[in-house]
This record gives sequence, structure tokens and C-alpha cells, in this order.
Amino acid sequence: MAAADFSDDFESFSPGDDISSSPSWDKAPVGGDAVVIEQSGNNCVNAVFSDSSFIGYVCTAAGIWKNGSVAMDFSPSGAGSFSNVYARLNPVSSDAYAAGLTVFMGTLTYQYIAYIKSEGNYEVLYSGMGPQISPGEWANVKLQVEGADPVTLTLYINGEQAAQAVDTNYLLQEGICGFALYYEGDEPSILMDNFEVIANPLSLAETSFGALKAMFR
Repeated sequence: MAAADFSDDFESFSPGDDISSSPSWDKAPVGGDAVVIEQSGNNCVNAVFSDSSFIGYVCTAAGIWKNGSVAMDFSPSGAGSFSNVYARLNPVSSDAYAAGLTVFMGTLTYQYIAYIKSEGNYEVLYSGMGPQISPGEWANVKLQVEGADPVTLTLYINGEQAAQAVDTNYLLQEGICGFALYYEGDEPSILMDNFEVIANPLSLAETSFGALKAMFR
């Protein structure tokens, strides 16, 4: 599947729909659900964790890409919540780059860039204080990924560059993208909206046929 720019404001869904009802989205085989709700006359997506502390979705509409950016609006409430976008997820190994926010106390957040390992562990490539987010407020998180060796990862919060990390170790190449949520402690409230991907198409020489094949298993 070739790379393509893609955006979703979830207005094409009806309240109560799981976003995986659209061919643009695919849900992780384990974890909770992303369900559309109406808020102030507009649709957004509510995290329904059920019996899991994890929610993960792949944006199939954006295809496989290498250089570009992925962004989403998050409205988290509750200490211990992690709201992430991810890119260059290898569909075979499930390794990926991620960036996001975690609420650690009240309105205080950390912002981070990380390498996520297939077994669920991770290595933080950057972390620092993030914006204060009161209940009901939103923050846009964007991860821009460029290069092959090294890989440059840039985090933007609300349109402003917040941090940059350079990976010279893992060097993930083309992959798929999406969002993931996680929490520790009491179940939080997390709303999402306005997912956007801007992807630079890969040349045939850059494309891994193994990754392409995995998309159609």
C-alpha cells in the first residue's frame, strides 16, 4: 500500500461507532476500543479501555511511509495516562517510534519521544516537561520523522517545536502509523480528534517488499 496524506476528523462516523468500522483504521488484536461520541455538536473519539490498560489503532489509509509526520489532538484527564502517536511501525516486528504526553499529576504533563520495542518495552530518546492540560483542554501532538542513518525525530506540541531526538541505534525505516493509549493506576479519560498524516511517497528502491507483504496477510 503506497503512502498517502490522510486526515480524519471523525465526522463521517455516527456516535457509538468503533473507528475500526472504517477501512481507514485497524484495531490492535488486544486492548480496548476507540468509540466515536458527540461533544458540543462535533464528533470526537473516546477511549474505552474496558478490561485493558492499552488501546492501539493502525491508520491503514496512510499506507507505508518513511519520511513525514503524524499528528493527533488529545484531551487527557487522570494521572498515569499516556497518549501517543507513532510512526515507522514495522508490521512484522511491531517496533516503532512514538511521541506523546503523559499526565503525571493534576494538570502537569511530561512530553517524550521513544523507541517502542516489540515486546512492549521502550527506550526514551527524549523526555521533558510538557504543557499544563486542565480537564477538557486539548493538545495537538505531532511526530515528524526524517532520514535513514541517523533518523531525526521532532516533537511538536500545539504547532510549536518542543523537542528533537536523533536515533543512531535502532534506525527504523519505512512503516505504518497510528495512535496508542496506555495508563497506569486509575482508569483515565482520554478524548481524541483530528488525526493527520503528511507522508512523502517512497520510491520503489526504498520499499521493503517484506513490509508490503505483511500488510496483506
